[in-house]
Amino acid sequence: MELKILYHGTSTESANKIIKNGFNSNYGRFGTGIYLSEDIEECLRFGQTLIKTSISGDKILVIDYIKLADIYSDLDIEEEEGCPEFKEYAINLGYKGIKIVYDDGSSEVCIYDNSIVKSNKLYN
Repeated sequence: MELKILYHGTSTESANKIIKNGFNSNYGRFGTGIYLSEDIEECLRFGQTLIKTSISGDKILVIDYIKLADIYSDLDIEEEEGCPEFKEYAINLGYKGIKIVYDDGSSEVCIYDNSIVKSNKLYN
């Protein structure tokens, strides 16, 4: 099992709840899930407290945004709604999360199944 390190930015209050109780899935651009990133700076846009997680990386579907746009031709990354149907697409292929890689090399990860999150701790 390949473990991958990812981060989640949030408030101190929310971080303490996550450490104590685990993540709650939230609605986002690619469906309801846990949104994480490899990029610490990106995470800090969402809160100044970082949580470091490890996940089972072999359960993540990696897909370029351009390919995703081919699958869902009406997808607009600027839309608030995004593409929640992609959750079903990934799960039907046997994955428990997705990693979307954008043209500029940045990426975003959405975990659909909390069971692949192996640890959570505050990151200093």
